[in-house]
This record gives sequence, structure tokens and C-alpha cells, in this order.
Amino acid sequence: MEAAARGLHAAGLSWEGGRLASQAAIRCRDRKSMNALLGCARALQAGTEQPPATTGDAGRAQPVRRVKVPEQATESPGGAISGREREVAELVLSGLTYKQIGEQLFISAKTVENHVARMRQRLGSGSRGELFAHLRMLVGEKQP
Repeated sequence: MEAAARGLHAAGLSWEGGRLASQAAIRCRDRKSMNALLGCARALQAGTEQPPATTGDAGRAQPVRRVKVPEQATESPGGAISGREREVAELVLSGLTYKQIGEQLFISAKTVENHVARMRQRLGSGSRGELFAHLRMLVGEKQP
């Protein structure tokens, strides 16, 4: 499936290639393969990945750099937030909607909402404004 997604990218259809890889990752049962497909999807969607070059007569594609999904937690005064929650927090602070964040991270808007609610609870924020203040201290403020 990854080869098909890269083929779409090579044909100038980066968004479609990213979408194909992300949909394949959703249906994947093996965590290692799922992470590889998600990394491929992010790279293709962001346009950071170049189409694989072929080598000589063999016609084989060169290996492509894998993107590792962060899984470590960051300590904060009120608790810890995961790497994924940090990604969500940065995008929330940049002013994106839950739907836009979900599209960018290949997750649903409801999952983004759950991440925000979990961060709010962990950080002990009583309101959305308090949450934003805590997040600015943790990850820094991003300008829209």
C-alpha cells in the first residue's frame, strides 16, 4: 500500500497518496506497519517527501526515511502530556479548528476534542482560557 501511495505522489497526486496511506494505516493491525504508513502519509501530505529515485537498470526505488511518531511524555506542573497531545496543543494554539487539526494529523475531530479534554483535566484547567494559558507555558505560543 505504501508503494501505491508513493506512486500517486510521484504522479503529482501528493494529497491522494497521503490519503491512501492514512486510510491503509487505519485498517492496519500491526503497530509497526501502522506507524510506517502514518509517517508516509504525513510526509506525502506535507509535501516533504520526494518521489523515490530509481537506481540504474534495476529500477528499484531507494529506501525512504521513516517518520517516528513521538510517544514520550513531557512533564508539566499539573501532570504530563504525550507527544501527540503536544502536537494537538501546538495546532490549537495556532488557531486551527478541531476539524482542521484532525485533517492535518490524520485523526478525527472528535479525537482532537478528546485530546483537548484530557489535557484540560491533567493540567487542572477550569476553563478553556486557563487551558490555553497552561498550553502556552508548556509548548510556547504559535502565531496563526
